[in-house]
Amino acid sequence: MVHSHTTITHESNGLAVSGNTATSRAMSEASTLSAETAMELFPFGMVFSDELVLHCAGRSLQKVAGPFCTGETIAEKFSVLLPENETLNIEWISRVAGTTFTVLWHRESDVRLRGGFYQLAADTYAFLGSIWMTDPGDLGRFNLTMRDFAIMDPMLDMLM
Repeated sequence: MVHSHTTITHESNGLAVSGNTATSRAMSEASTLSAETAMELFPFGMVFSDELVLHCAGRSLQKVAGPFCTGETIAEKFSVLLPENETLNIEWISRVAGTTFTVLWHRESDVRLRGGFYQLAADTYAFLGSIWMTDPGDLGRFNLTMRDFAIMDPMLDMLM
């Protein structure tokens, strides 16, 4: 069995796919995944700088949490619920990137996001995940439909 490793990295023109297999090389040569495309794939995700300034947010995150303004930081909008007793800052994000399940709470809308942080470049990070709901009634509360979720999102099971 051959094991492969594929990496997604941030470049000035978007996110690039690379790895050590012919498939990932072909993908890397064929395309770069823009931040906008990444937010289509992760509609509740966000990309931000090492100063926590938001670069972009997925359409579904903006739908439930309201639009984000240029220059806003994720620390102004979100708090860490899990793991408990953590502060949303770059030191903590750098330490847990790619390793820790995280639940964020958007204070203004009461939206909870579950997912993880990933470092895309020395100065760029992403939170990739989905909304966390425990009650099917939350779909109506947040005015969500199937189109608001990524096709691989297990939260779609609540809609069926």
